[in-house]
Amino acid sequence: MPTASAGEELIDPRLDRAACVALVDKCARMLVLRASLGRGTPSPPNRELLRALAADYPGALRELEQLPTFDIEARLEVSRAASRGLVPVWLLWTARYHERMRALLADRRAGVRPLPGTATVNGRMNVVVFAALAAEFGVAADVIWQRLFPSITPRPHRRG
Repeated sequence: MPTASAGEELIDPRLDRAACVALVDKCARMLVLRASLGRGTPSPPNRELLRALAADYPGALRELEQLPTFDIEARLEVSRAASRGLVPVWLLWTARYHERMRALLADRRAGVRPLPGTATVNGRMNVVVFAALAAEFGVAADVIWQRLFPSITPRPHRRG
């Protein structure tokens, strides 16, 4: 299992091309929304685009809100490059984050009870998702959190 410190970048070949293409789509949509939103309240068509982005990529609205445009542009370029070769491990973390969050949201909507050990803490699904990512990749949840959401300070109620 790869391990990383907070500033280390690792390469991981496990992310398939389809997941890279999906991340290209996510970043491109985020940039279009960023350009069209300005500082005001989103228009009805933009609200629909925001809902669709959130449905396809749970957590993307947080990225859109928190990340500067240049970070989203950089993630788009890395996603494009990854679709042609090896993948930085943080991109794999991003794809797995969206997969796991999407599955938890679908279970919640369907009324599926969580398995033992996967219940949310204070209603926060991120606790479960980041714990699962930490276990999958052998990297501390805080390291993954800071790489995926660098401008958000982790708060205890979000972590459990």
